[in-house]
Amino acid sequence: FRDDFLNKNEVGGRLVADELLAQVNHYIKGLNLDVENTDVVVRAYANLRGLGKACVKNNSMKSTADLGLVANGFTSRYPLFDFVDVGLGKERADHKIRGQYLLHHQMHVL
Repeated sequence: FRDDFLNKNEVGGRLVADELLAQVNHYIKGLNLDVENTDVVVRAYANLRGLGKACVKNNSMKSTADLGLVANGFTSRYPLFDFVDVGLGKERADHKIRGQYLLHHQMHVL
């Protein structure tokens, strides 16, 4: 995320979601697909505590808690946008992504 988004807390999170959706829609149009009838699903996975510390360290944010506000703004902007805190652990984000892949590609309806 850009620093100008990170410094705006929840508003910044909504701006990130808007920018991401605009870029994805631009890409979809380039594929000659119908943007109006295409649902965009976004799941961003991160260790919020660790990422927040890194953002404070490089002066992108004043407080580690601010990243939680950005994530809230991002998640609340669109119904299919989620910012998921995976917690501490080196492979946690990868684990979640693999889980989502399995969910959507090997799902059985009971």
